[in-house]
Amino acid sequence: MLSPSALILIAFSAWIARSLVDLILEKRFKISLEPGGVKDVSQRPYLRIGFVRIDLYELRDWCESIMIAAILAFIVVTYVARTFIIPSSSMVPTLQIGDVILVDKLGVRFTGIKRGDIIVFHPPIPNETRFFVKRVIGLPGDVVEVRDRKVFINGIPISEPYVKEEPLYTFGPVTVPPGEYFVLGDNRNNSYDSHAWDYPFVSRKMVEGRVVMIVFPLRRIRIIRRPTYRNLMVGLREGVGLYLGNLNNIFHTLWRLPLYGGEVYAIYTRGV
Repeated sequence: MLSPSALILIAFSAWIARSLVDLILEKRFKISLEPGGVKDVSQRPYLRIGFVRIDLYELRDWCESIMIAAILAFIVVTYVARTFIIPSSSMVPTLQIGDVILVDKLGVRFTGIKRGDIIVFHPPIPNETRFFVKRVIGLPGDVVEVRDRKVFINGIPISEPYVKEEPLYTFGPVTVPPGEYFVLGDNRNNSYDSHAWDYPFVSRKMVEGRVVMIVFPLRRIRIIRRPTYRNLMVGLREGVGLYLGNLNNIFHTLWRLPLYGGEVYAIYTRGV
């Protein structure tokens, strides 16, 4: 898909061309540009370039249509969605070289970025102008570590059936700052991502959007779904259970408090 700047250039060029046609119709052919124009096609003015005969009214309509289409495309590309072509193997096997992906730019503004999302973003690399595409592994506040050929989130190893191979490197632990994300490529040992950057986090402001679909080639068309990290959820439930258990012990400790010269007050009453 064309870049926003290219779409603006196309819309501006179409507007210039339409203005020139209007000028020719008004000054050279003395024709009013009121709605309806010249209804008799045979009476319409035209330009002849070699053997090509160009109806100026049709040319004016085409310029107007191109201008409107370019403006609408600019709005879509800037605020709604756009396509990208995958240039490298860093996201193999999920995304292959040459895949054309559809990126949702509007949805992330409302639903936010979740663990497992594949995002397109500007990396925190000086003088780097290209977009990168990686998978979100660490969310704000997470402690991320790579060791023993696994990725650990808050001390819990996560299951990743989408990776090409287990990571052969070690990294961290690091804590993801507020408003930023830790990202890795699915081709773990052949991906220039958070584990290899000087600053390993991607700011929310630098995220272009979330990959939602492969649209080309035809044999590769598919929806990109967010994976579920069941073992991470189990660990979370266990942690919550441990916290509640400790809280319960505290309440039991405060079962009876001697206050005001021997009076006993029940703060937590079990079975009542």
